[in-house]
Amino acid sequence: MKSLIILSLLISGCVSDPYNQGNYVDVSLIQGKEGIWTRVDVEKTIGSPSLVDPKDPSIVYYVGAQGYKYPLVSPTVQKALTLKLEYNNQLKLKKITIIE
Repeated sequence: MKSLIILSLLISGCVSDPYNQGNYVDVSLIQGKEGIWTRVDVEKTIGSPSLVDPKDPSIVYYVGAQGYKYPLVSPTVQKALTLKLEYNNQLKLKKITIIE
């Protein structure tokens, strides 16, 4: 019985949980929307940006990572992405830059 408990604890320790850190964005949700979508449309779709450029508020950044958490081990990062979005004077999405 004792060995069954130990075995079940060891097996449960091998299970991984996916996680998002920061604001990881699926770029395909906004690609092709340049000149069409406003900043409000973008934020409704992918959420608020991680930060706004202090010198130019028409430039925003989304910074995030995806990976897996394992019990008793540091999380592993599978994908990391910084996304830079630029808006024009009418607050329409002007340019998408992926920084990996």
